[in-house]
Amino acid sequence: MEIEKLLQQIGFTELESRVYLILTARGPSTTGDVAKELNIQRSTAHYLLENLNKRGFVVFSMKGKRKLFQSCNPNYLVEYAHQTYVGIKDAIHALLVKESIEERDEALMFQDYHGLISAYELMLAETKPEEEFLILGARGGEDSSKETYGAFYKNYNKRRIEKKVNQRVIMNFELKKSIGKYYEKLPRTKVRYMNQYTLAAIVIYPKGIAIVQWKEKPSLFLLGGKIVRESFRQYFEELWKIAKS
Repeated sequence: MEIEKLLQQIGFTELESRVYLILTARGPSTTGDVAKELNIQRSTAHYLLENLNKRGFVVFSMKGKRKLFQSCNPNYLVEYAHQTYVGIKDAIHALLVKESIEERDEALMFQDYHGLISAYELMLAETKPEEEFLILGARGGEDSSKETYGAFYKNYNKRRIEKKVNQRVIMNFELKKSIGKYYEKLPRTKVRYMNQYTLAAIVIYPKGIAIVQWKEKPSLFLLGGKIVRESFRQYFEELWKIAKS
């Protein structure tokens, strides 16, 4: 069920999500009721119920000597998810501070749409206001996934501009009348063109470079380190001189 997957995304295990939904459907139930419904040992059912109770997802009442468990109000799930989000957001700064100040020589692979988002989040987080992204051979995913491409880059550019990060782009000339128009209108963005046909883009950012391969399932290869970054930056600057505005 879709609701089971949603519960697991906020920290429920598979069995915990099933227990919660059983209690929601049945109402007050004993440990034995839950064990029978799930076809598990009573000791396992007891452990699951007690664990959910400690986290506030399940409450119980006494009827004689019997302990009856029932699920919490579903609105608590919304509040719990929100507090989890707030906690993670607040912890991001501390996590970044703990990272080594020295530049890292590393190679990372990001796959699929969510991997692409994660990579760009990393690059944007490591870029300070007034620093810049240099994009070489920009083409993008408009060839294979127009909707994904548009949704992703429009959101990314909005937040890049809000953070006051600059960007220079050398784009394939045949894109001037399509996505070129979009980039030319963006604040903190300069665009030039070259007569070339490049399917993979190279993004040079302050901590390294990223090679982006746009397919139906995109992928991104990130190389960190001063040597590789400076090598590609110098190459970009030479091309920038001969590219046309």
